[in-house]
Amino acid sequence: FRPKLANYFMLEKEVRSVDDMGDTHFSESKEFDKARSEINRLVPRLHAVMNQVGQPTHAVISPPAATGGLAGPVHIFSNLVRRHHFNIDEGTYFDLLDHTLGRYDVVLPGLKRKLYNPFYWIFERGLFPFIRYCIELPGFNYSRIENSFWDKIIKTITLLTALGGLVKWIFELTKL
Repeated sequence: FRPKLANYFMLEKEVRSVDDMGDTHFSESKEFDKARSEINRLVPRLHAVMNQVGQPTHAVISPPAATGGLAGPVHIFSNLVRRHHFNIDEGTYFDLLDHTLGRYDVVLPGLKRKLYNPFYWIFERGLFPFIRYCIELPGFNYSRIENSFWDKIIKTITLLTALGGLVKWIFELTKL
Protein backbone atom coordinates (compact mmCIF):
# COMPACT_ATOMS: atom_id res chain seq x y z
CA PHE A 1 0.00 0.00 0.00
CA ARG A 2 2.88 2.36 0.80
CA PRO A 3 4.28 2.47 -2.79
CA LYS A 4 0.81 3.05 -4.23
CA LEU A 5 0.22 5.85 -1.75
CA ALA A 6 3.56 7.48 -2.60
CA ASN A 7 2.73 7.21 -6.31
CA TYR A 8 -0.68 8.79 -5.67
CA PHE A 9 0.86 11.76 -3.83
CA MET A 10 3.44 12.25 -6.61
CA LEU A 11 0.75 12.25 -9.30
CA GLU A 12 -1.47 14.49 -7.21
CA LYS A 13 1.24 17.16 -7.07
CA GLU A 14 1.44 17.12 -10.85
CA VAL A 15 -2.29 17.57 -11.49
CA ARG A 16 -3.27 19.73 -8.50
CA SER A 17 -3.81 23.46 -8.78
CA VAL A 18 -5.27 26.06 -6.42
CA ASP A 19 -7.36 28.95 -7.71
CA ASP A 20 -7.52 32.52 -6.35
CA MET A 21 -10.18 31.60 -3.78
CA GLY A 22 -8.08 28.76 -2.35
CA ASP A 23 -10.16 25.95 -3.85
CA THR A 24 -8.30 22.87 -5.02
CA HIS A 25 -8.75 21.69 -8.60
CA PHE A 26 -7.37 18.65 -10.40
CA SER A 27 -6.57 18.60 -14.10
CA GLU A 28 -7.47 15.57 -16.24
CA SER A 29 -4.98 12.73 -15.97
CA LYS A 30 -5.73 9.08 -16.68
CA GLU A 31 -2.71 7.96 -14.68
CA PHE A 32 -3.86 9.95 -11.64
CA ASP A 33 -7.42 8.60 -11.97
CA LYS A 34 -6.07 5.04 -12.15
CA ALA A 35 -3.91 5.53 -9.03
CA ARG A 36 -6.85 7.11 -7.23
CA SER A 37 -9.09 4.18 -8.15
CA GLU A 38 -6.52 1.64 -6.91
CA ILE A 39 -6.16 3.45 -3.60
CA ASN A 40 -9.95 3.67 -3.14
CA ARG A 41 -10.32 -0.07 -3.73
CA LEU A 42 -7.60 -0.86 -1.16
CA VAL A 43 -8.97 1.41 1.58
CA PRO A 44 -11.62 -1.07 2.90
CA ARG A 45 -8.99 -3.80 3.19
CA LEU A 46 -6.66 -1.37 4.96
CA HIS A 47 -9.44 -0.40 7.39
CA ALA A 48 -10.03 -4.10 8.17
CA VAL A 49 -6.33 -4.66 8.92
CA MET A 50 -6.14 -1.51 11.03
CA ASN A 51 -9.22 -2.55 13.03
CA GLN A 52 -7.83 -6.06 13.51
CA VAL A 53 -4.74 -4.75 15.30
CA GLY A 54 -6.59 -1.97 17.13
CA GLN A 55 -5.20 0.98 15.18
CA PRO A 56 -7.67 3.90 15.00
CA THR A 57 -8.78 4.68 11.47
CA HIS A 58 -9.98 8.18 12.22
CA ALA A 59 -8.83 11.40 13.82
CA VAL A 60 -10.71 14.33 15.32
CA ILE A 61 -10.39 17.33 13.07
CA SER A 62 -11.36 20.81 14.23
CA PRO A 63 -11.68 23.69 11.79
CA PRO A 64 -9.73 26.91 12.36
CA ALA A 65 -11.31 29.34 14.81
CA ALA A 66 -11.71 32.03 12.15
CA THR A 67 -13.93 29.86 9.95
CA GLY A 68 -15.76 28.10 12.76
CA GLY A 69 -17.59 24.83 12.57
CA LEU A 70 -17.91 21.66 14.54
CA ALA A 71 -15.04 19.37 15.41
CA GLY A 72 -15.66 15.77 14.52
CA PRO A 73 -14.12 12.45 13.60
CA VAL A 74 -12.77 12.04 10.08
CA HIS A 75 -11.78 8.70 8.60
CA ILE A 76 -8.30 9.48 7.39
CA PHE A 77 -7.92 7.02 4.50
CA SER A 78 -11.55 7.28 3.37
CA ASN A 79 -11.03 11.01 2.90
CA LEU A 80 -7.70 10.72 1.12
CA VAL A 81 -9.01 12.50 -1.96
CA ARG A 82 -10.48 15.34 0.12
CA ARG A 83 -7.51 15.64 2.46
CA HIS A 84 -6.97 19.31 1.53
CA HIS A 85 -10.36 20.19 3.02
CA PHE A 86 -9.23 18.77 6.36
CA ASN A 87 -5.64 20.07 6.13
CA ILE A 88 -4.10 16.59 6.45
CA ASP A 89 -0.52 16.37 5.18
CA GLU A 90 1.08 13.41 3.39
CA GLY A 91 3.20 12.44 6.38
CA THR A 92 0.09 11.63 8.42
CA TYR A 93 -0.77 8.79 6.06
CA PHE A 94 2.71 7.28 6.17
CA ASP A 95 2.79 7.68 9.97
CA LEU A 96 -0.51 5.81 10.29
CA LEU A 97 0.80 3.01 8.08
CA ASP A 98 3.96 2.76 10.20
CA HIS A 99 1.91 2.73 13.42
CA THR A 100 -0.26 -0.05 12.00
CA LEU A 101 2.78 -2.12 11.04
CA GLY A 102 4.24 -1.57 14.52
CA ARG A 103 1.04 -2.71 16.20
CA TYR A 104 0.88 -5.70 13.88
CA ASP A 105 4.40 -6.70 14.98
CA VAL A 106 3.23 -6.54 18.60
CA VAL A 107 -0.05 -8.45 18.03
CA LEU A 108 1.30 -11.13 15.67
CA PRO A 109 3.09 -13.33 18.28
CA GLY A 110 -0.10 -13.53 20.34
CA LEU A 111 -2.12 -14.49 17.27
CA LYS A 112 0.41 -17.20 16.41
CA ARG A 113 0.20 -18.58 19.95
CA LYS A 114 -3.58 -18.76 19.65
CA LEU A 115 -3.29 -20.47 16.28
CA TYR A 116 -1.21 -23.35 17.65
CA ASN A 117 -2.82 -23.56 21.11
CA PRO A 118 -5.24 -26.52 21.22
CA PHE A 119 -6.91 -25.21 24.39
CA TYR A 120 -7.86 -22.00 22.58
CA TRP A 121 -9.59 -23.95 19.82
CA ILE A 122 -11.24 -26.44 22.17
CA PHE A 123 -12.57 -24.00 24.74
CA GLU A 124 -12.88 -20.61 23.04
CA ARG A 125 -14.00 -21.74 19.60
CA GLY A 126 -15.52 -25.15 20.13
CA LEU A 127 -16.74 -26.38 23.47
CA PHE A 128 -17.82 -23.29 25.40
CA PRO A 129 -19.74 -21.59 22.57
CA PHE A 130 -21.58 -24.88 21.99
CA ILE A 131 -22.37 -25.19 25.71
CA ARG A 132 -23.55 -21.57 25.75
CA TYR A 133 -25.80 -22.23 22.76
CA CYS A 134 -27.28 -25.33 24.45
CA ILE A 135 -27.97 -23.38 27.66
CA GLU A 136 -29.51 -20.34 25.94
CA LEU A 137 -31.66 -22.39 23.55
CA PRO A 138 -34.33 -23.21 26.16
CA GLY A 139 -34.22 -19.61 27.47
CA PHE A 140 -31.77 -19.65 30.38
CA ASN A 141 -29.55 -16.62 31.03
CA TYR A 142 -25.98 -17.76 30.40
CA SER A 143 -24.29 -14.75 32.01
CA ARG A 144 -25.95 -15.52 35.38
CA ILE A 145 -24.97 -19.16 35.09
CA GLU A 146 -21.42 -18.25 34.04
CA ASN A 147 -20.88 -16.26 37.23
CA SER A 148 -22.26 -18.97 39.50
CA PHE A 149 -20.28 -21.35 41.68
CA TRP A 150 -21.50 -24.44 39.82
CA ASP A 151 -20.31 -23.12 36.48
CA LYS A 152 -16.81 -22.65 37.86
CA ILE A 153 -16.84 -26.26 39.08
CA ILE A 154 -18.07 -27.53 35.70
CA LYS A 155 -15.38 -25.53 33.87
CA THR A 156 -12.69 -26.84 36.22
CA ILE A 157 -13.82 -30.45 35.70
CA THR A 158 -13.94 -29.95 31.92
CA LEU A 159 -10.47 -28.39 31.91
CA LEU A 160 -9.00 -31.16 34.07
CA THR A 161 -10.63 -33.82 31.89
CA ALA A 162 -9.20 -32.27 28.73
CA LEU A 163 -5.80 -31.88 30.37
CA GLY A 164 -5.89 -35.50 31.57
CA GLY A 165 -6.80 -36.70 28.09
CA LEU A 166 -3.94 -34.71 26.62
CA VAL A 167 -1.45 -36.12 29.15
CA LYS A 168 -2.71 -39.66 28.51
CA TRP A 169 -2.37 -39.13 24.75
CA ILE A 170 1.21 -37.85 25.18
CA PHE A 171 2.15 -40.89 27.33
CA GLU A 172 0.70 -43.23 24.70
CA LEU A 173 2.74 -41.51 22.00
CA THR A 174 5.97 -41.79 23.99
CA LYS A 175 5.49 -45.54 24.54
CA LEU A 176 5.65 -46.10 20.79
